Amino acid sequence: MTLSMVKNRFFTLVNCLVRIESLLSYYNLLLVNVGRNVVISKHVKIRGGRNISIGDNTHINAFSFLMAGKRSKIVIGKNCAISYHVHMRTTTPRKEDFLCPSSGTAHKKEMIERSIIIGDNVWIGAYSFIREGVTVGSNTVIGSHSVVTKDIEENSIAFGNPAKPQ
Repeated sequence: MTLSMVKNRFFTLVNCLVRIESLLSYYNLLLVNVGRNVVISKHVKIRGGRNISIGDNTHINAFSFLMAGKRSKIVIGKNCAISYHVHMRTTTPRKEDFLCPSSGTAHKKEMIERSIIIGDNVWIGAYSFIREGVTVGSNTVIGSHSVVTKDIEENSIAFGNPAKPQ
């Protein structure tokens, strides 16, 4: 990494131009499969990078969080806009793993893991949460503050808690 790369905050990873706005993001991106002309804004957190793929011309805005498990993936298509504070998690605890009121102890079991697939030309509004196992079809808009718990068909506008196509 040269001084000019750090100064301009443009990095070339496997023949693709990625603009990121903090050095910490650079180190998290080393394991992510990234397309061309991807923009990752400041304070984006990425966990499980080996299982995350980001398509060409996609922008992920500040304070978003992407977490892929060991056996699940996050695939984001081309030309997507992920707004501020969007959370995508491919893992969740099982019902049995919550605190058991009778014994006062938590069970230690495996997490539920299911992949998240985001199609091409998708816009996800600010403060939205995408749950494990969800597929968002291409040419879709997810309104801000939405909780996406089920698949959303392509060419849709969905919002709410839970998000429903309108």
